[in-house]
Amino acid sequence: MHELQEQPWTTFSASLWQTLNQITGEPWLVEQLIPGCQHLISDEYQDVSPLQHALFMALAEGRTFTVVGDPSQSIYGFQGARPRLLEELEEKADQALTLSLNFRSPAHHLLLANEVLPLTGQHQSRLLIPTQAPRGGLNVHFFDNTSASDAIQQLVAEVQAARESSHSANIAVLARTNKMLDVLSEHLAAADIDFHRRRQKDAVLSSLVVRSGLTPLARLA
Repeated sequence: MHELQEQPWTTFSASLWQTLNQITGEPWLVEQLIPGCQHLISDEYQDVSPLQHALFMALAEGRTFTVVGDPSQSIYGFQGARPRLLEELEEKADQALTLSLNFRSPAHHLLLANEVLPLTGQHQSRLLIPTQAPRGGLNVHFFDNTSASDAIQQLVAEVQAARESSHSANIAVLARTNKMLDVLSEHLAAADIDFHRRRQKDAVLSSLVVRSGLTPLARLA
């Protein structure tokens, strides 16, 4: 911070610090920044950092405010996001509303989220309710406590077994790294199993879909 002060530039975090330091204990200055504002609203609050939270609270001093967010959707931990801040506000709020009915996502996505989120152990999970009934079933297999090589061998064996049975459906595989899917792709090709590989350079999770096989969605972690 000291080095930045000697240069004609700043960073986003530094500008937040400077603003917070200037308005702390100076309600007249806050009024100059947001004149006549009696109510503040902030969306995506699960992704705020402690610094952003402190600045919002300073601006909200003497005002009412509403924050909206979902701790389970927090994806900016690498930038300092602390979803617990949202949960703490909910615990202290005069009124807290939970919106469970989902109009946005396909039913199968919500069913998957309902199975996966309680296993993360990071945040309190809430049941997500789809507005339309899902078509068909959805089974989820996890390989979190299995080595990558064992999980791949097990997955290939299950797909082969499914092809020999009367079941015919797709199986999606999510992996944290492309390297894991490279190995899986080699095993699937060797077993003559048709699949489609989705490559996305900046994706958080790499994905692969087997075109014929089981119904579960498997996750290699």
